[in-house]
Amino acid sequence: MPTSTESSTTAREQLAGARLYLCTDARKRQGDLPEFLDAVLASGVDIVQLRDKGMEAAEELEHLQVFDDACRSTASCSP
Repeated sequence: MPTSTESSTTAREQLAGARLYLCTDARKRQGDLPEFLDAVLASGVDIVQLRDKGMEAAEELEHLQVFDDACRSTASCSP
């Protein structure tokens, strides 16, 4: 199991190698967050950030689970 230092090094390396970074809200109005994430990750986006300032923590965690599921299904994210 990697130590926290090893994990942060890997994260830094991944960030340094990223070429396309996308910042999005939870897409509540569109209602298509899982499909949207699948599409952007399949299209070559390296990093996706959830940014929705007015969101409560519990709701944010629910949306972040959708991010996790999308990343794991496309093998785009490291654990």
